[in-house]
Amino acid sequence: IIAFTIGHSVAEDYNARNTLNRIHPNIVALVSFSSLMVIIEPLTAAYSIPYRWTGIHGMFLGIIIALAASYLFLHLYSIRQLRLAFFSEDADETIPYALHGLLPGLFTVALFAFIKIFTKNVLGIQDLHAMTYSLLYLPFKNMGNTLETSLIYNSVRHLLWFVGIHGSNALEPIMTELYVTAINSNIAAIAAGKTAPYILTQPF
Repeated sequence: IIAFTIGHSVAEDYNARNTLNRIHPNIVALVSFSSLMVIIEPLTAAYSIPYRWTGIHGMFLGIIIALAASYLFLHLYSIRQLRLAFFSEDADETIPYALHGLLPGLFTVALFAFIKIFTKNVLGIQDLHAMTYSLLYLPFKNMGNTLETSLIYNSVRHLLWFVGIHGSNALEPIMTELYVTAINSNIAAIAAGKTAPYILTQPF
C-alpha cells in the first residue's frame, strides 16, 4: 500500500508541475509497486512473497525503493523518444498514458531487477531487506541496552519522522532486537524471583 500510494502521490505532484506532459498516477503507482516486488527476496520453497518484508519490517527499504522508482520512471517518461505513440479516437483516455509509459516502466522495473540480480549473484547479498536492517542495527549492536543507546535510537526515530518516514515502523527490527528482548528477559527474571535487569524496554 505504501509503495503504491507513494507512486500515486509523486505522480500527482509531477502532473501539477507538468500540465502538458501528464501521466496517469496509477501507472506510476504500479511501476513503484512492481519495482518493490522484484527487489523482495522470495521464499525459497515456493517463490512466494515473504510477508516478513511486506509489513512494518519492510517499511524503510520499501519507502526508499518506491521513491527511487517513481522519480526514475518520471524522468524516463519525460524523454519523448521513449514514448510509444499510438492513438485511437475511440480508445479510453488511459490507453495513451499506458502506451506512453510502457517503455519507461519496463526500463525502471528492469533496472531494479538488475540491482537484485547483481547484489545477489555478484555481491552475495541474498536479501536486501535483511542487509538494510543489518546496516541500521550496526551502530547499536555493541552499545547494549543503555541510556545512551536509547537517546540515539529515539533521536534517529524522530529524525526519520522529520523527513516524512514513520520512524517507529522503520526502526521496528531494531526495537525488537533491543527492547522487546529486554522485556522478555525482565519477565523471565521476575518469574524466577530475581530483580528485572533492564529499565529500558519497549513499554518504557
